[in-house]
Amino acid sequence: MAVARGIYDLGSVRLRREDTLSLELRGRGRASLDSLVLVPMRGPPRIPRRSLRSPGSAPHGASRVDLGIRFFRRSARRILPPRILRDERQGRQMLPRYLRRRLRATPRQPPATDRATWTRRAPRIRAALARALDLPPRRPASPPRVRHLSTETRGPLLVERLFIEGSPGIWASALLYRPIASTGRLPAVLHTLGHYGQGKHYRPSLIFDTNLAVRGFVVLSVDALGMGERAVNKEDHHFRGLLHWLVGQSTTGEMVGEVLRFVDYLRSRPDVDPARVGLTGSSGGGTLTMYATAVDTRIAAAAPLAAVADWPWLFRFIGGDPEMYPHNVVAVADYATLLRLAAPRPVLVGVGRRDDMFPPRPARRVVQRARDAYRALGAADHLRLFVDRFPHGLKPGRRQATYRFFQEHLGTGADDRPEDVSLALFSVTTGPPPCTRTLVSRPRDAAQGLPPPLRPGDDPFRALAALAARRALLERTLARPTGQPSASLGVLPRGPLAGNPRTSGLLLQPEPGVSLPSLLVRGRRPSRGTIIYVADGGRLASCHAVTLAEAGFDVLLVDLLGLGETTPTRRYRYGLGRPGPLFMQDFFGAALLNVLGDSLMAMRVSQLRSVARWLLRIGSPPGGAPRAPGKAQSAPARARLPVALLGEGTECGVLALVAAALEPRVAGVAALGPLGSFRREIDQARFPAPGLLAYGLLEAVDLPQLMAMVAPRPLLVLGSRGPDGRPTLSPALSLARSFYRLLGHPHRLAEWGSHGSEHEMLLQWARQVAPPANASDSHKP
Repeated sequence: MAVARGIYDLGSVRLRREDTLSLELRGRGRASLDSLVLVPMRGPPRIPRRSLRSPGSAPHGASRVDLGIRFFRRSARRILPPRILRDERQGRQMLPRYLRRRLRATPRQPPATDRATWTRRAPRIRAALARALDLPPRRPASPPRVRHLSTETRGPLLVERLFIEGSPGIWASALLYRPIASTGRLPAVLHTLGHYGQGKHYRPSLIFDTNLAVRGFVVLSVDALGMGERAVNKEDHHFRGLLHWLVGQSTTGEMVGEVLRFVDYLRSRPDVDPARVGLTGSSGGGTLTMYATAVDTRIAAAAPLAAVADWPWLFRFIGGDPEMYPHNVVAVADYATLLRLAAPRPVLVGVGRRDDMFPPRPARRVVQRARDAYRALGAADHLRLFVDRFPHGLKPGRRQATYRFFQEHLGTGADDRPEDVSLALFSVTTGPPPCTRTLVSRPRDAAQGLPPPLRPGDDPFRALAALAARRALLERTLARPTGQPSASLGVLPRGPLAGNPRTSGLLLQPEPGVSLPSLLVRGRRPSRGTIIYVADGGRLASCHAVTLAEAGFDVLLVDLLGLGETTPTRRYRYGLGRPGPLFMQDFFGAALLNVLGDSLMAMRVSQLRSVARWLLRIGSPPGGAPRAPGKAQSAPARARLPVALLGEGTECGVLALVAAALEPRVAGVAALGPLGSFRREIDQARFPAPGLLAYGLLEAVDLPQLMAMVAPRPLLVLGSRGPDGRPTLSPALSLARSFYRLLGHPHRLAEWGSHGSEHEMLLQWARQVAPPANASDSHKP
């Protein structure tokens, strides 16, 4: 039999003399004693990273049991059944199908029927696209600053080493190739590179740049953000670049803005004809080529390579880079509309038959749909599709087609000479750019420029008014295109599970196409209220469900969409068809919702609020908790039962705080291990969970203000201890403490480490949410 091995900190364990004894394993589910083998430990105790307790910090007044435990995988099922959905595939495919359903419901841009209609529509769409990309309304009139390092002669070419300031304070390393034999003003091509680790020194890029230059072009090759000599690592490009979302900015706009500044530089050179500047790129560079060509009419010709597909394909493929997912771009312009905005300028779309990222079929659909604008403007032959036999990347077939395309449309004459690979044998390095600013500099500056947050010493009455204004702004920030959360939702009972009459399964349906697997754990005594319990790891990571049920509460364990049983573990893909890790799955779910004008955070908060409103409306969960003989509760009494929220984990702890801040009828909230501040994450260039990224969230509220919005309701925040032994979330709670004192309820705010063990504090918080009906209920289970 397979055995899962691990070493766990059991904390304070209370064993009861019953037929079946159980232990709670912090962050790893539960196990029965009859399936455990206890092994004494040697050396200091090892504690899993998910534990809320830091190593070596025993809670005050609690006996500590440190044991090594080997437990069977089936042991956790004895208390919490792992499956509510009858079909496992239904849960794995729920989020991808939901995303595709949302995409189909998004209206498309109508086709271009005639010249006059399209001529009127195109400027409006172009302006809306620039706003979606967060491009500045007016670019600087002067060209960017440039530092010339050296000029070298390599065969028939002059190679210049440059540093170019793409955006204020951020410099890019570049190589400029110019044919020695050519004189006068030459056509130029900007090669915006894809996401290759070697950047402009990637061998296919060197072959392409040098061979295009010997055909009579000035070629500027620039490293992309986070790549080549501008590299930190690719994870920075993927993840830390999305910190722009928190401050209402776009990673795509940052990169497209750089491309447009490089175009400004080429047009300012005395050896370049400003009317004949082309743009090309492969993969991520091809995506930037499409966006830049759509918003800037100065680009004379463009060749996006290995980058064109339609959104239905991308929603199935689940892959790509941050610049592919600008906020709400689907409502503004799909890929066909991007090509329409380039009309009547020449555009070459290059793809490969063996490219599983951008295959020919979706590219052909996009080109066919975009031809209407070219036909309306009398330039049907200016939009071309080239298909070769190669896989993804800057491959030989696409390179040759691009040479011919630019020679034809930028005026150097047809030239079918073969590629000279020997020109690419050299590599001219420029060194790291001379800047201290990185990809997160722009969101960091934006966060510092936001209005100052509320502080504990502010005027009390003004602070209360400001907090109410921030709550309204948070409501608008998390508003969803599908509408506000409703108090009515579909409920499909599943009956008692695992032979345990105290547990019953439910399927909650807050919106069409979404079924949230939920487990109701009923208390033994007349119900004191309902606690909605959500955890990052799903129901099996809910450590305190049984404890709260024994304290007299109905505990509703809910798997929000994309978590727990609905995690799309086998459907999402990343890269060349390889199964992606769980973090990347959440990342792509957040990215796809972002292009729909939504966010994972707004979706999950809306689902949590819908469940809370439903419970507040009906009074108690279906079936309710078992009642004591002769103590049946009337309908008004059930309606008065409180509803509280408990979120466990980095993500769900914050989601519970947000939902409680926006739902004033929620009786209380407990957050186990949430973040302390989004500003601190940006300052330290760290990437929070993708489910916490909502567009413009930090413009509305940070986590300290969010905790203050819960006042004066009972609030419990459990975190870890820092190296100095102090709770790490104390600075984030200073503002909340001042509001609780102002409203006369300082005792309702508790942080772990000051009043007792984690177990004791959770029960104390539960008693504040719903005081026991009599003295016999006040004992600690």
